[in-house]
Amino acid sequence: MLFMHLTTKYHIAYTKMKIMLTDLKRKEKAKIIELNGGRRFQMNMGTMGVRTGKVLEMVTGQPGGGPVVIKIDNLTITIGRCMAMKVMVERI
Repeated sequence: MLFMHLTTKYHIAYTKMKIMLTDLKRKEKAKIIELNGGRRFQMNMGTMGVRTGKVLEMVTGQPGGGPVVIKIDNLTITIGRCMAMKVMVERI
């Protein structure tokens, strides 16, 4: 979601919100900006290719609370909902 702020001379600047990976809708793209977890969590995510700065696409998210399927670097990855809630992204 974009927010507009008026700056001096009436120019419009856009700031992007930091959201959880689980908040993305199907086929939305986002950039990973933060992994909120311990060292082991970050190692597990890094092994799957989920790293800060990478761009991903939401494939599916189960509405009832199941796993989240994302596409990153032409790989399709399934992540548990609790793990996905620790991944903070910024919509592109």
